[in-house]
Amino acid sequence: AARKLAEPELPKSVEVETDATPAKSKPKPSASALVRFVAKTKEFEERLALFGKQPLVLDHVTPRAQGFAAALLLQAAKGKRVWLVCADSKMQDLINAELSVWQVPLLYFPRQIASVAGALPDPDEVAERVSVLAKSRTTKGAVLLCADSLDEQVPTLRDVETQQRFLKVGQRLDVEALAVELEAAGYERVPQVIERGQFARRGGIFDLYCWQADEPLRIELFDDEIESLRVFD
Repeated sequence: AARKLAEPELPKSVEVETDATPAKSKPKPSASALVRFVAKTKEFEERLALFGKQPLVLDHVTPRAQGFAAALLLQAAKGKRVWLVCADSKMQDLINAELSVWQVPLLYFPRQIASVAGALPDPDEVAERVSVLAKSRTTKGAVLLCADSLDEQVPTLRDVETQQRFLKVGQRLDVEALAVELEAAGYERVPQVIERGQFARRGGIFDLYCWQADEPLRIELFDDEIESLRVFD
């Protein structure tokens, strides 16, 4: 009679790999890890330690290395507010792209494009600028801007803070008073919200597209009480 042979028991320390076994991939070093590594080298660590204490000059930096040099400076800033001032919008876009590669978070302050005298500014441009100013109140780090933006008129951070309006579910809301307030602030009442700077009311639904928002907000009301808040497209 045939006897079934017992399969040998493998030691627990032995791993058997088959074609079905997924290959173990080693974690790839991130770009930000490279920035931290270079910042810790003796040559850079001693110089970057002076950041914020005295003027710091990184000389002999080629144009192609300016983005990496900025990443090193922001690594040394350690969460402090830093203004990265570029000579022109072309350099601003280049530094922004390179810092994105090095995984450095920042706020991009768009340059105000010169328009025909008397013409209204571009709504998207105004919205983005206001959004950056609002975020700069609570976000420490870098703000990337052009040199000529330093001469442009912008609302102060205090103005941005005092003009905020907070809404929450369950709150009572005087919709007509809100509409008057929005019109006084330059918002346009329309049948249907399409662009930033517009608002519309249809029964118990109040749609609002804030200047600094990425998407419009829908306020659903039951009588004068906010029943729901949600963004829509």
